[in-house]
Amino acid sequence: MAQKQRAKRPIEKTVGLYRGKYYFNGTRFGLPRYSGPFETEGEAKEAALDTQAKARLGQILKEPETAPINAWEIAQEFLREDEHRVKTGAIKQFTFDDILRSIGAVQKEKTEGGIEVKYYELGGDGLMQRKLDGKAIKDLPVAPLGTKRNRRGVRDAIEAQFMSICESRSTLSKRIKTSKKFFSFCVDLGYIDTNPLSELKVTFEKTVDNRASRIKKEHILKLVRDGLPYEKLIYRAAIETSLNTGMRQGECRALPWRNVDFENNVIYIHQAVDSDQKLAGTKTKYGDRCVAVDNILIGLLRELRLQQRCSGDNDFVFAKINGDWQSKETLTQAFKRACRRAEIPELKWSDMRHYFASSQINELGEDWNNIADDMGHHSADFTRSQYRHYLDNSEKQETTRTIARKSIYGSD
Repeated sequence: MAQKQRAKRPIEKTVGLYRGKYYFNGTRFGLPRYSGPFETEGEAKEAALDTQAKARLGQILKEPETAPINAWEIAQEFLREDEHRVKTGAIKQFTFDDILRSIGAVQKEKTEGGIEVKYYELGGDGLMQRKLDGKAIKDLPVAPLGTKRNRRGVRDAIEAQFMSICESRSTLSKRIKTSKKFFSFCVDLGYIDTNPLSELKVTFEKTVDNRASRIKKEHILKLVRDGLPYEKLIYRAAIETSLNTGMRQGECRALPWRNVDFENNVIYIHQAVDSDQKLAGTKTKYGDRCVAVDNILIGLLRELRLQQRCSGDNDFVFAKINGDWQSKETLTQAFKRACRRAEIPELKWSDMRHYFASSQINELGEDWNNIADDMGHHSADFTRSQYRHYLDNSEKQETTRTIARKSIYGSD
């Protein structure tokens, strides 16, 4: 018995709102899936019915086939939509920065007719740089990527390549999620039939190892003992502050003296230098935190403040001679020099954050609430009330100081 064919929806029912304009689905007439735009829903429905009438009279011909659209062209359209979401407040700038990195693009500015215009260029190591059959995705037509025949191969290749280059589980998750979102965007606009990554799930236990497991305690002890004493005091203090607190480099660069509590041995973290080199809030809303530190670091910071020309409460702790925050490159190079001098593998600044977390976990076990507070992690399980409770617990603060002292300086 022949299967009954499902009736098509009335053409006026295909009208929908997209980015402030109305469109109807014109694929049944050989027109684009998003046919329009129209200012009102009524105009779109009227146009859809008019198109249907013309089609029945044979007045509409299918558009001639055009050259295939490559993935990079669509990626720029995808990024412009998310850029618009930043402007409307739907997403934060740091989220958009992650999307840029995951796609493999950088945002730049140029002047056209006296007006600053933003545009995108390829850069980094994201989705556009992944290769299929020896060719980068940026150069491939997007339509074949979403066919039922190809989607498994596309999925497996993208997953394997991201797993090989991502250094943390968090980064891998961001790359996969953004890639899935990009292909869903392609489906919505009718460029591909199916999302090749729709069934891909990031199983953390089987993906990438945490870098913390590769950062050896003996390396950190050698760094502090043999590498840092020969650096300038300001660079030594910045590195030891990150080791003691797990601060991101942007947070370290933006730290003002008013947030260093010398009396209670506590450092408050409320701001950071963002990717646009502007002063901003912490990476997430849970990033505002305070971390208890040891007397050794407090003593080092006291010494630095005495030497600093800019040492007022609102001045930056690790400021240049003119009062500006240190550049990312300057601190990175100082850290690399110290690693070479200590004759240890070259580490990344973020490795100090991973090391801080691993040393806390080794000592505190599964006391995840307090560890997450110190790290400023964003998680539904760790609420702001738990964070405040930790700040008031002097016994746990002393535990944090002891752990940092033992793991960094090798003494009780």
